Amino acid sequence: MALYNVDGIVIRVRNFQEADKIVVLLTRE
Repeated sequence: MALYNVDGIVIRVRNFQEADKIVVLLTRE
């Protein structure tokens, strides 16, 4: 499991593919 800290929000993902999807969603704003 990987931990990502985006704008103070810690996101836990099971794999890097999920992480990529989350990052895309967050940066899409």
